[in-house]
Amino acid sequence: MKQHTAQETDKAFLDLKSRLATQLVLRPPDYFKMFSLAVDASDLAIGATLFQVFDNEGHPICYFSKKLDKHQKSYSTVEKEALSLVLAVRAFSMYFGSKVVIVYTDHNPLNILHRIANHNQKLLGWSLDLQQYSLNITRSLFCPIRHLDFCSLLKSNGVE
Repeated sequence: MKQHTAQETDKAFLDLKSRLATQLVLRPPDYFKMFSLAVDASDLAIGATLFQVFDNEGHPICYFSKKLDKHQKSYSTVEKEALSLVLAVRAFSMYFGSKVVIVYTDHNPLNILHRIANHNQKLLGWSLDLQQYSLNITRSLFCPIRHLDFCSLLKSNGVE
């Protein structure tokens, strides 16, 4: 693991503090509006943002992230992306209940999870678990929220 100098650490901390102070601020949910969910996964972690669109701009309601354990790190890409969706839906279901939720992902196979699940026990179980929700899964590199691809950035910046 790379050792960082105190100066590098201070600079990274100030950069993070600045980004947190100037970027999106959590907003209370409006239960009369539609909810959206952006999910992502990497080799190290999974993450999601629950948000709603106000004035043509996405505003985050909640964030979810989880570091993958040693077993989950060996999952295929499809399994990691599906895991991010399943855990995010479980975490945020109290917000949207049975309402339709638009899910934004950069991974196309999540659109056809119900068709590919027959070939994998994990995917089959997760697919059955997700059937109780009204999810409209959209593969899109564009998301109404200024949602960075944090999970992929972790690996590119050497964070483990």
